[in-house]
Amino acid sequence: MRTRSFCLVLGLLAACGGDDDGGVDAATNDAGAVDGGQDAGGGEDAGAGEDAGGDEDAGEGEDAGGDDAGLDAGAMDAGTDAAMLADGECRSEADCTGFMSCFRPGDPFCGICMDPPTCADSDECSDGQVCDAPSRSACLCGGGGMICQAHCSERTCDEGLTCDADGLCKATACTNDDECPSGFACDAETCARRTCTTDAQCAGAYCVRGSCFSEPGFCSVPPA
Repeated sequence: MRTRSFCLVLGLLAACGGDDDGGVDAATNDAGAVDGGQDAGGGEDAGAGEDAGGDEDAGEGEDAGGDDAGLDAGAMDAGTDAAMLADGECRSEADCTGFMSCFRPGDPFCGICMDPPTCADSDECSDGQVCDAPSRSACLCGGGGMICQAHCSERTCDEGLTCDADGLCKATACTNDDECPSGFACDAETCARRTCTTDAQCAGAYCVRGSCFSEPGFCSVPPA
């Protein structure tokens, strides 16, 4: 009888201990589940944050790129005289400073001018001379008019002119613009210098003081 009672007591103690352990284990499992939920929630939030940040950054990069592209396009569209001028070069008086003026390529630049007698025909000239328009680089006081001068050569004729067999510089013959120098157009089968207001009208040349030239003008103090 005593043995049976002792066994019953041991059985009750064992049963109570098992319930306590089970309760602790269950609580532990519940806590783990809660922790797991928190971890899962944190992971989702972190992922969302990263995605949101990435999207915003990407958007900002795209916007910035768009702005840069707009600036570049604006720079390309700014004005038609795109070719940069070096110091001392010019298209107009506005490009020169102080008392300097803008001279076209080939303009006469000399301190002392000449005023030779004019002519109307080569018969008025000495042997070996012809009556022709002076070169643009000639230092003439009045300018314009025909003067007696030596027979031409390809070096003495101005751009767009060709030395003819009769010793006179004549407009270069052409059938299209490609047969003329830069800044010229084929007009009535001869090359004629283009008039302009911007470089864009000069087909790759410079617009200098209203005419197209293959090179820019230059700034200088006018000769005395």
